[in-house]
Amino acid sequence: MSIKVRFAAVIAALLLVTSCSSESTSNNNQGGSGLGSATTVQGTVFAANGSDPISGATVYIPGTASSGLTAADSPQKIVQTDCGSAGGTVSCDDPPEASCAQVCSCADGSYTLDVSSCDTSSGIVFYKKGSFTGQANLDCTTDPCSVDIAGGVSSTAKIAVVTGAFDEIEDVLAKLGFGDVAAAGELNEGKLVIGTESFTIFRGGGPRDFELSSADPDGDKYLASSALFNDLDLMNSFDIIFVNCGTTESVASALTLQQMVVEKGTQAAHAHYHATQAITTPTIQGNIRSFVDGGGVFYATDLAYDFIEQSIPEFMKFEGDPDDAATAGSTNAAQLGDSGIISDADVKNAGMNSWITASTLTTNTIDSATSPNGGSCATTLSGNSGSSNLNGDGTIRIGDFLSGWGLMNSTHDAETFVWIEGPVTWSFSESGTRPLTASRKVGSGCVLYSSYHTSHSCPTTGFWPQERVLQYLVFETGDTCTP
Repeated sequence: MSIKVRFAAVIAALLLVTSCSSESTSNNNQGGSGLGSATTVQGTVFAANGSDPISGATVYIPGTASSGLTAADSPQKIVQTDCGSAGGTVSCDDPPEASCAQVCSCADGSYTLDVSSCDTSSGIVFYKKGSFTGQANLDCTTDPCSVDIAGGVSSTAKIAVVTGAFDEIEDVLAKLGFGDVAAAGELNEGKLVIGTESFTIFRGGGPRDFELSSADPDGDKYLASSALFNDLDLMNSFDIIFVNCGTTESVASALTLQQMVVEKGTQAAHAHYHATQAITTPTIQGNIRSFVDGGGVFYATDLAYDFIEQSIPEFMKFEGDPDDAATAGSTNAAQLGDSGIISDADVKNAGMNSWITASTLTTNTIDSATSPNGGSCATTLSGNSGSSNLNGDGTIRIGDFLSGWGLMNSTHDAETFVWIEGPVTWSFSESGTRPLTASRKVGSGCVLYSSYHTSHSCPTTGFWPQERVLQYLVFETGDTCTP
């Protein structure tokens, strides 16, 4: 069974193409004029920003099911074997309804449909990728008929982002098409333009909250994170909750953290936060567990790990944890990672590897060679080959580690999947290979965590390699959570 219906529907609400009508997808005579004399339809499936490919999507045309493929509670996999240099063998789920043609998109988003068994009046081609859906009209006058399927953003998406002092997942979402991004050369280059977001933001601490307070002086729109975490009904109104590194759960501590960053600087504040982070309460722990059990997706980064660790201890054995998966370790105990390191990490999933390779590399449009966190912006890309997001040896370069980042030790069992694993150092003298990004199905929902920051502190309107990881995990794994 796939994760709860509300998870399986979330990105369907996010990625409806701009030409999408309110008609049922099964009415294949709506839309374009039809296939004409075409026996092949080909093109590329894109995400909301119109430029990033979606791999492993089921591309189909509704109609008489020549292969007997129909919607199923437990989807069977269909396999595309002719991607070749575009990604080798790619698998995808059955179409959600009876279809006359179906195929999987390759790692570069490309697809080729044999439509010889379809009615010539078929007017729409659809795609579905877990929770992603989209469609495009068919107005074929040539054979093959070329049709790209690009998405737009729907305001019905139920996503919450809790701000933090040290990570800004909201900026990555904006780059994906869920908000406007400040242009190259502007003061906040590569960052979300507050007020344009198509998701809900809660104030969790850090400099970004100054922007939110300025845009909403009465506090009616951008509520404190405590309003979210202490209200299960409010949490359950969202499908995905992103929690940035440096999030606190009380207004007082959030304001203190803002001032700390201003006075001490980011690196020093991150290290100090290692000792002063507010402890999640039993109410918050229970609410997070209930939210995920009920089908929600909870994604946290770096210092926000205790929101997962104290609520769902079986997710991961963090450094210093007991071996018992049911017992959480002490709060803050795993905040041991060394600052300023670079990890050329292994991508542990072939699908993610192929997709990241096919994605566009940032042009590294930055205002300064030094990041706001004190590191060199250039080092994140040095070692990457040509136009690839991966290094020449197939590893991905992860940077922007700050002092005291959250260190994972190992999984408790096979139910947690490690996506990214790489060499790191901690406690100033220890070193080894450790999980850096992992996910786990919990109840009907999903938990995801990265030890590093999702949004790199070096400003760019493009995507750093580690920002691509979030995009793949949330918008490519669909309703499966793990491979």
